[in-house]
Amino acid sequence: MSEVTTPSGKNKGIIAVVAIIVILAILYFVISGVVDSKVEAKVVETIDTIEQESDGDAIITYDSVDSSLFSNSATLSGVQVGSQQEGDIFRADSITVVMDGYTESERLPDTFSIAVENLQILNEELLAEMSSFAEIDYRDHPMDFLFGYEFDGGSNELETNLNWSTEGLSNFTHELTMSDVSGSWDAIQAAYQENQGDTDFTPAQTRAIESELQNIHFNRTMVRYENDGEVELILEAVAGNNGVSAETLKNQIMAGIEQQLGDSAMADEIRTFIENPEQLSVTIEPEAPLSMEELTQVSMMLMMGAAAEAAKTLGLTVDAN
Repeated sequence: MSEVTTPSGKNKGIIAVVAIIVILAILYFVISGVVDSKVEAKVVETIDTIEQESDGDAIITYDSVDSSLFSNSATLSGVQVGSQQEGDIFRADSITVVMDGYTESERLPDTFSIAVENLQILNEELLAEMSSFAEIDYRDHPMDFLFGYEFDGGSNELETNLNWSTEGLSNFTHELTMSDVSGSWDAIQAAYQENQGDTDFTPAQTRAIESELQNIHFNRTMVRYENDGEVELILEAVAGNNGVSAETLKNQIMAGIEQQLGDSAMADEIRTFIENPEQLSVTIEPEAPLSMEELTQVSMMLMMGAAAEAAKTLGLTVDAN
């Protein structure tokens, strides 16, 4: 008769940990399956609503829906959008939404982002409008898009970020930070809940939100443009339309900038970018957050031609390459 061995205390601990991990994994996949079905039901409901509101003109299809409890995300893969009248409009490999938890309540999430990967424009009329400026065929340049925001109740700040990347052309990034936003955020949430998740606010709700917006302070914003061939195409197109060379056009642009900014560090950075267009960043970060009233005063400075004073108040800096 073979001898039965019992696990040591250490081995029992290891077995217990492994068992817990296995159970959690099983629970995760079971719950994810439930969440996937709920998310897909919501997607189908939303698509049905859009198609009904377009009187049946909109056509929206997708290959699959996937969701993750760990990252609080839902991804729609193989998305294609079109219409009965216009035909195909665009397709994307995926559209992913991330938020701070799934909830049945009518409340905007404090953290949210939407990412679109490999967006390709299919509509000929739309392509013609996009390409008219520099004759760029955007069928050859798929795009990635990301927008997100995060409201931090502890610091009473709202941060937003936007990124738009066009393959073989450019990459654009924008970041914004504002403080003292809780009043506005609460007013938006109240209107959103009152409308049961509808953002079509009434005039009274809009006035309440606008009133709270006056209390917001502006902390920082940054815009960064990274060139990957787009600037050269635009310069050639504009120069051709004006019957001059691209080099002549560059000199004309610099003459206008120097007239406005004079012999300044900012003008030097812009000149560097125009001569060798790689990357240009514009940052506004005042010494102390600016109120809406102070921003209005800065606008008045600019209207009166006091650009240098306005730039100092804003904490404006420009960096190239």
